[in-house]
Amino acid sequence: MIRSMNGLRQRLATHQSEAGFTLIELLIVAVVLGLLATAGLASYVGLKERAGDVAARVAVREALPAVEAYFADNGTYAGMSLGALEAEYDAGLDGSLAFSNLSVRTYCVSAVSGKQTAHIAGPDDPQPQDGLCPGESPRTS
Repeated sequence: MIRSMNGLRQRLATHQSEAGFTLIELLIVAVVLGLLATAGLASYVGLKERAGDVAARVAVREALPAVEAYFADNGTYAGMSLGALEAEYDAGLDGSLAFSNLSVRTYCVSAVSGKQTAHIAGPDDPQPQDGLCPGESPRTS
């Protein structure tokens, strides 16, 4: 019995001296966590930029039915504005929409989402393109 108690005390003393983490182990864990956080942040920033690009393209694409309805009612794109489209055709249009190069038969609609811009110069090319309309000045927030 005494022999087993001495063995138990000796094992407990050995485990107590080995308990806990060393400073090196903690530093390694901190470095690994920092690297993982950095990789995650870089991925998040890229995802956010791509989402802004898609949002600008969607905004100009969603404006097309209202733009064409305006033309059908008025026979021209001249005089078209965000306020006129919202009042008559679609109250849910994106507030960043801008209209330029308006004439009897042509238009250009652009939208800004974050740092991304997109435009549609129509009616001949109804596909969203990156950037502002030709001749349009950059907008300030």
